[in-house]
Amino acid sequence: MKNDDFGNRMKSYESEWCGDRIAQGEPVLIRLDGKAFHTLTRDLYKPFDYEFMRVMDKTAEDLVEFTNARLSYV
Repeated sequence: MKNDDFGNRMKSYESEWCGDRIAQGEPVLIRLDGKAFHTLTRDLYKPFDYEFMRVMDKTAEDLVEFTNARLSYV
């Protein structure tokens, strides 16, 4: 499987549902996708850059608080 197959499949699902309204009380899944993460992460410590992980975790925490979400995943 190519690296972009999953992303392309997810984008096709998104475009199928794009523009629909969200029914009140129904669960919603939101996927945030970065642009040019390969460039952003080029000089980070591999395989784990703890500062980048901290920033991603904090972003997820802030989004949960802002949107009143029940769950986030990084």
